[in-house]
Amino acid sequence: MPPPVVLIHGFPLDSAMWYRQKTWLEGIGYTVLTPDLPGFGARPVLSAEASSMTAFARNIANLIRNAGGRAIVGGFSMGGYVLLALLEIHPEMVAAGIFLDTHAAADSAAVRQNRLIMAATVEKTGMAPVADAMIPKLLSSTADPDMVLNLRRMILRQNPAGWPWRSTPWPAGRIAGICSHAFSARA
Repeated sequence: MPPPVVLIHGFPLDSAMWYRQKTWLEGIGYTVLTPDLPGFGARPVLSAEASSMTAFARNIANLIRNAGGRAIVGGFSMGGYVLLALLEIHPEMVAAGIFLDTHAAADSAAVRQNRLIMAATVEKTGMAPVADAMIPKLLSSTADPDMVLNLRRMILRQNPAGWPWRSTPWPAGRIAGICSHAFSARA
C-alpha cells in the first residue's frame, strides 16, 4: 500500500481547494489528508508566535505521525513553505515532496511590505480586498464562473487574524542545505 498523500493548501485558502485532487487520488487507491492549517478554514487562530511555517510544519508532522509516520507531501504556494520547513525538521517523514507554484527564495522586502499593507487593509475593511487581489492571480480570466465564485467564497470565509502576516520570512539561504540533507538521508 502506498504511503498517504498530504496536501497543504496555500494562502489565503483552506483544504477545500484540494477537493477534486483528493477525490481523484482516493479513486485510484490513495489515502489523502487535506488539513486546514491553524487559523485557516475551521481551525482556530493561534498566536502570532505559533503561526510560523515551522509551527505549521510541526502540525503536519503530527498528522503524518498519526497516519503511519511517512507520507507523500504536496504544498501549494505557502504550503510549499510549510513543506520546506517539514523537510528541515522531519525529513524522514517525507516519502516524496511535491512543490506546486511555490519557490525556495524568501519573500523580497517589497513583497513583505505589500503583505503588511494588505493586512492593515483587511483589519479595516474585511476580506473582500484579499479576494479581489488574489483571484486574478489564482485563476485565468476565462475560468468557469462557478469556480471563481467558489474561490471567492473560500477566501471570504478565512479569518484574517489567523494568517501569518507578520511571521518571519523563510530563510532562503538554508533551502539548499535542507533539500540536500533531506534527500541524501534516503540515499
